[in-house]
Formats: sequence, structure tokens, C-alpha cells
Amino acid sequence: MNNLRGVIMGNIAKIKKVSEVFYKILTAILFLIPIFYIIFWWRINDLPTSFINVNMTPENIIQNKLSPSLQLIGFGVSLLPMGVLMYGFYYIRRLFGLYREGMVFTSDHSLFFKRLAKAFILWIFSSIVYESATSVIFSIGNPPGSRVLTVGVSSSEMLTLLIACVIWVISWVVDEGRILAEENKFTV
Repeated sequence: MNNLRGVIMGNIAKIKKVSEVFYKILTAILFLIPIFYIIFWWRINDLPTSFINVNMTPENIIQNKLSPSLQLIGFGVSLLPMGVLMYGFYYIRRLFGLYREGMVFTSDHSLFFKRLAKAFILWIFSSIVYESATSVIFSIGNPPGSRVLTVGVSSSEMLTLLIACVIWVISWVVDEGRILAEENKFTV
């Protein structure tokens, strides 16, 4: 029994170390995400069109440079997916914060997993809005008849929905495990 306890404690120590690394990486990511979005929209006219092409045809959707006002509108629209992305990374970071403290089954775990599932669901809707809005922004300077509005749901949104559902079930399982562990702790 003491040998098993020693193995578990060794594993917890490893989990703490790895979690500390991920916690720092996720902190950096949370800092870098807004910087990326700012630079992307600030330098959008200097990027290759293949990098910003949002439609499915080989024809470029953007034929002219975006005006500063359209760049600002594009950045404003990008705040929606950026916010959702940061929300998701924030809760992943919080999970690793628990792990680096050696806390593996707490009520916060299920809460953070539920919020992560919520972030995935919000990502689907923000992605649809963002892709639709950018299709208009990138093609608004085109002549009539070649302007584009795209609205759609792809297999990536369906996969994201599936992942959200799996994470939601994991949160449920983690919470039930925590409840059982607490009941066993007080059973004599």
C-alpha cells in the first residue's frame, strides 16, 4: 500500500511540473492572442491574398486594399472570436493552475470543463459570424456582382460541437468522481 502511495505521489509531482510549464505557455498565449489580431488587421493589406482568402473558389475575394475604416471594422468583428478564444484558453489555464497546485479532483474542475465546453459552442457561432462578416469586408470594394456574403456550417463546426459535447460529459464524470471521493473520505 505504501508503494502504491509513493507511485501516486511521484505521479502528482510530475503532473505539477508539467502543469507549471503548460500554465506558463497558456499565460503567454493569452498575452499573444490580442497582439496577433491587432497585427493581422493592421497589416492586412501587406499579407498575401492566399492568407486572407475566405471563399472556396480559386478566385481572390479581395481585389483592392482595405481602407483603414474597413480594417477597423474587421478588427472590431474579430473581437468576437478573439474573446471566445481567450475565454477558452483562460479556463484551460485555470485547469492547469489547479494541476500545478496538485489539485486533481475539485468542484472547480467540473466548472472549468463546463466553461471550456461553452467556449467551444460559442466558438462555432462566433466563427460563423466572423467568416460571414469578413467575406463582406473583403469583397465590399469589388464591383457589383462580385461581392460575396458567405454563411455556412462546415465539418469543422460539427467536429467542434462534438468536442464540446465530449468535454461536457467529461465535466459531468469528473464531478461525479469528486462527489464519490468526498463521500468515501468521510466513510469510516
